[in-house]
Amino acid sequence: SYIDPAWDENSLIEETVHQVIEIFGVERCFFASNFPVEKHLGWSAHRLYSVFLNMVSHLDEESQQKLFADNAKKAYRQQIGWLNTSTVVSLILARIYK
Repeated sequence: SYIDPAWDENSLIEETVHQVIEIFGVERCFFASNFPVEKHLGWSAHRLYSVFLNMVSHLDEESQQKLFADNAKKAYRQQIGWLNTSTVVSLILARIYK
């Protein structure tokens, strides 16, 4: 479980995410989760990724694309050409609201 169950409301968490992206650069970071484990802790995919997206809403679309899709594809050497931020969010929402 999370040390802080309300981590999404903790400004230190968001500040840390911003610092990590600043230190390593948007090209060397990406968001990930333990979903569906989080679901058992009360975190739906919609809630989890909404928080993630909100944390980087100040970044341009290209940077968000890297953080939510492109960098993970590189790290895992996946050739998934159709994967992008809007597709990920759409897939998550479609699964939630089935």
